[in-house]
Amino acid sequence: MEKLRIVIPGEKDDVKGYCKVLEGLGAMVTVMEEPFSEEEYDALLIPGGEDIDPHRYGQENTGCRKIDPKMDELQFGAARQFLRAGKPVLGVCNGLQMINICFGGDLIQDIPQKERHQHSGGHDSFHGTSIYPGTWLYQLYGEGCRVNSAHHQAVGKIGSGLRVCQISDDGVVEGIAHETLPVLGVQWHPERIAEPSADRQTADGTKVYEYFLHMIELYNHERNILKTE
Repeated sequence: MEKLRIVIPGEKDDVKGYCKVLEGLGAMVTVMEEPFSEEEYDALLIPGGEDIDPHRYGQENTGCRKIDPKMDELQFGAARQFLRAGKPVLGVCNGLQMINICFGGDLIQDIPQKERHQHSGGHDSFHGTSIYPGTWLYQLYGEGCRVNSAHHQAVGKIGSGLRVCQISDDGVVEGIAHETLPVLGVQWHPERIAEPSADRQTADGTKVYEYFLHMIELYNHERNILKTE
């Protein structure tokens, strides 16, 4: 069986964790540091990264820290291609926020509860979440789970067509999905808890990537059926 081709727009040294998990699940992962065409790939993963330029969602900078305009351009360009083509997309942390912006949403540039969500001493924070019934995350984790966290910004206004699937125990959007397109996002980093630690009692992050790959397989299967009709 041919391997699923996943592309990650980012710097190779920054996305090793994603590659390790996806390749361990049998996917072929390509990391691109320059613009590319979506035609060569089955799906897109938008990774975590620096703060997004707030001008992209109609705001002045009131709380953004480090911004990388070149990476913004690369990742937004990739997202637009895949969304226009209707191909599967998964956004992680900053990637979830980017998806929300692509659909007309915006961000809270510096959340009041950031101390509970950002890095502490160079390590992720951890907190509980609630998950809405009938969502893809509910299929994986039930009513809630404990996740990791490394951000100070969060989804504000929800983009058109997006559904909130998961929220933190203090109200931050932690998971989304599009109502009709194969588009998913999580605010946490499942690749960093792919090997659950008993003392932290976190969710098994591998399940997110397994679900993503299964979604891609279903998408490809349906597309092949349409081609033969």
